[in-house]
Amino acid sequence: FIPLVDCIARGETFASQADDENALARAIESSCPQGTIYEKQAVAWAIRNRARALEIPIAHLLCPEGTCGPRGTGKRKYASTERSAGDVSQKIARAVLRLPQEWDPTGDAIDFWNPGQQDRAATIAAATGNSTVVNANDARAALAEAGLHPTGSVGEVELLA
Repeated sequence: FIPLVDCIARGETFASQADDENALARAIESSCPQGTIYEKQAVAWAIRNRARALEIPIAHLLCPEGTCGPRGTGKRKYASTERSAGDVSQKIARAVLRLPQEWDPTGDAIDFWNPGQQDRAATIAAATGNSTVVNANDARAALAEAGLHPTGSVGEVELLA
């Protein structure tokens, strides 16, 4: 009981299951809008695993200070929650949050990205004179430097741990 009392004394807030579900569904939709159900499921599990590893609610990971939006704005550094969730993303979020951990098909991945999407973005950026977007090989090197390594892939989504 003492850790809970300490949290309350520090003024920490607690996300509800509905907050986690909404944030997760928005992240699935924002990260993988055209993805297959399998890619969306992999993204959802990686997000769930990251929050579990950090011992924080999913809503706090994805929507710090209770606000959703694009990655890189505010304190959102992990994944975008910019898009409203579609029906499929909502169903996947609900299911993933209710399944036991042993059902995780990602092997405890804690991050994800789409190398093909990265290369497409780099090509467009180069054509428009934007040199800040890197290709997939450079992005993969930066991820490895940050301690993240590929553990598998689902469709175009690469999983990292």
